[in-house]
Amino acid sequence: MSITINTNTYPITRRFEIQTTATEIIFPRDVKKITIGSSGALNYSFEGNDGDSFGDGQDIEHFSFVPANNMIEIRIETGRQANRSIFIAQQSSTGFVSIVLEKF
Repeated sequence: MSITINTNTYPITRRFEIQTTATEIIFPRDVKKITIGSSGALNYSFEGNDGDSFGDGQDIEHFSFVPANNMIEIRIETGRQANRSIFIAQQSSTGFVSIVLEKF
């Protein structure tokens, strides 16, 4: 299930329940930095499709991770070719992900 975040106010924090398959988070064009984290370990990628699986031989083979109880800041490029979404999944079970969107 894709989640679209629409806002004109920054910074903004959102919290969503996600599964072990990719959830696409779509963010506004003026976002310059996103921060993601969870109490559980996360996988994330800027490639894929909603509902894809992460891992070797799976739908999303090129991904990174965030260890449990940590957050990572990611600067977002600007321009026509910039990604406007991220695919996130819990590594082992259903859980919540926190996202901070910033425009600086």
